[in-house]
Amino acid sequence: TDGHLLMSGFNSNGNLGSNSTKYYGFDSPFQHAGSWSQVVLGGEHTMAIRTDGTLWTWGRNSYGQLGQGNITDYSSPVQIPGSWNQIATNTYSSFAMKTDNTLWAWGDNSSGNLGTGNYTDYSSPVQIPGTWQKLFQSNALIGGVSAGAIRPDGTLWVWGSNKYGNLGTNNTTYYNSPVQLPGSWAQVAFSGPGSGGVKSDGTGWTWGASVMSGYVPVTNSSPVQVAGSWVQINGGEGGSGIKKE
Repeated sequence: TDGHLLMSGFNSNGNLGSNSTKYYGFDSPFQHAGSWSQVVLGGEHTMAIRTDGTLWTWGRNSYGQLGQGNITDYSSPVQIPGSWNQIATNTYSSFAMKTDNTLWAWGDNSSGNLGTGNYTDYSSPVQIPGTWQKLFQSNALIGGVSAGAIRPDGTLWVWGSNKYGNLGTNNTTYYNSPVQLPGSWAQVAFSGPGSGGVKSDGTGWTWGASVMSGYVPVTNSSPVQVAGSWVQINGGEGGSGIKKE
């Protein structure tokens, strides 16, 4: 709560930002200078926003996921120009929203997961057209790479991998540009093969693979309502959780 950022653990690509590839144990975390407001972790890279709105990245950069215009790993924080207020990442891709509500993406784009209308990797931020309000964490797990964001009018837009219907578009088509899901939404979460969301009326919905039997999932490619009234949703590796009022 005092704005200090401390990190420990895996660091072979400099993803702790400690200016080295030395490992830090849980008993001796590395503390970053400055005051920070947000941090998200990719596969082997990190993104964080300072309290002054500046965006910094570090760690592995094999797909340009650090947004520096190259594929060089950095073991210390490097800045991406602009003023930012939201960040999200998956294994090899990065997303961020500026304070003017423009949405930007960079890194791996093999599943169309950057929403840029193509499958080209980008080592510098590329804008996703439109004005946005909320950006949500995306995951590269069993179901591939999916992403989503909500516009100021409450519409939910999704893109990327859709192998198990995890975009909720009533099909398994991959989309490299944002496509809209019907309704007005407050939150969404992606958890590998399955996804979920809470609409602005408090109803909870899930879609994608719900049960994995070997490699054969039981799939709903369109949102299915979960009984009850809900206020929050979050996803993890192979599962989701939603919070009742």
